[in-house]
Amino acid sequence: MHYTFFFSESLAPLGRYGQFELGLIRYISTYDEDELIGKIEDYHVKREVAQILIEDNNPNFTYYIGLSFGKKRVFYDKIIINSGFQICVIPEVFSINNLFTRSDFVNIGEITDSNYLENFGKERIFNHMLINIKVGIGLLAY
Repeated sequence: MHYTFFFSESLAPLGRYGQFELGLIRYISTYDEDELIGKIEDYHVKREVAQILIEDNNPNFTYYIGLSFGKKRVFYDKIIINSGFQICVIPEVFSINNLFTRSDFVNIGEITDSNYLENFGKERIFNHMLINIKVGIGLLAY
């Protein structure tokens, strides 16, 4: 869902705009068992893990909150150019600590064998969506 507002000098749907966004993301995580066992052992330091019983390919869900700013223009009465930037956060992952530390694990709480894939997926989505630049090209029909 999104709510778009146009600035006073614009004539909707063209001109400078801002957009509030709220979205739901469905994702599926898979893993390499040997690599995951090593990461979990490193995280839990004194704990040795022989086998993990995580079912991959299970769908997980998370939501995001975003803010976009951009400008839509028309050229030659036929071509629409939409450009701007977007900032999105996943509230479960977003914290100052997560932004400025580099770790193999998300700081969402206690990491366990069963929630590792879900949390790692949320961190990857957060990193991909944090700051985006967008450019769209459209063609007006007759």
